[in-house]
Amino acid sequence: MPEDNFQTKNYEEAIAEASFGKLNEGVLDFIDESHFKRFVMIIKSAGFITTEMIRTQGALNFAYLRLHSQASVTARSSPSCGAGPSCRC
Repeated sequence: MPEDNFQTKNYEEAIAEASFGKLNEGVLDFIDESHFKRFVMIIKSAGFITTEMIRTQGALNFAYLRLHSQASVTARSSPSCGAGPSCRC
């Protein structure tokens, strides 16, 4: 368990590999073109159709990050059967 390893300050290769695997998966998911196109579609459907309507690039970056993190939480909490979070399949 990772908590035990932090307490004992022992390094374990398996945990490092699993952590980097999760990081790699998250980065690839974050830069996925379909996610970006979906984000652009959402921004345009909200009425932001020209760049003059958006004050800063930081606002867009923050919105993309929030949308992506919310989608990740939803995907992790929903079972693959689609029955909802209460399903324990």
